[in-house]
Amino acid sequence: MLTDIINNINKELKGFEPDNNILNKKHFLSTITKIQGLFTNSEEILITLKNLNGNTTTIKFYHEQDCCEDVVVDQVDNLVERHIGATIYAIREKVSCDEETEESDGSNTWTFYDIETSKGRLSFRWHGSSNGYYSESVDIEQ
Repeated sequence: MLTDIINNINKELKGFEPDNNILNKKHFLSTITKIQGLFTNSEEILITLKNLNGNTTTIKFYHEQDCCEDVVVDQVDNLVERHIGATIYAIREKVSCDEETEESDGSNTWTFYDIETSKGRLSFRWHGSSNGYYSESVDIEQ
């Protein structure tokens, strides 16, 4: 999981160096060649990239199922297809949790991703719910 959030995504690109965000370091200025599974209720998203050297890699967003939790994409903003061929400038992650309270009988986690590209922003949100004993996080494999 990402631990740092990019606070200023509107920097001048000239001379911009990505911070210690692992996805940014690895994929800054890569081009999106394929997007699979980016729709509501999806359990897995695959984003294929080509870097400046011409090498391809795939970022896989998913949830490693344990037992009694449910983690799926529950919102996609913007047109996914328009980002094919776009260059990635920044990737942000933000996590929001709603712990179990007397009013609710479980735990909820929302994980937001914003990918800034040369064709605008591609945003999607995962929702995880459980009885509070299981992880609701999104796993990333590269």
